[in-house]
Amino acid sequence: MGDVILKIIILSIGILAIMESLATMIFPQQMINIGKKWMKHVRAVRKIAIIEFIVALAFIIITLLIL
Repeated sequence: MGDVILKIIILSIGILAIMESLATMIFPQQMINIGKKWMKHVRAVRKIAIIEFIVALAFIIITLLIL
């Protein structure tokens, strides 16, 4: 039972991270405005979004295959 709950939690985190990283990749300028200019360059935001997307996919793959 605990295994199923852990799987649901990790899968939810992965899905939320994918949604957020896709929004950042599609709308980098709006994400900069939302972030109160703590990141000033669109390229930097896109690179971070791509890295986050890969990490989110890893979360989902780990959850589906291992747990």
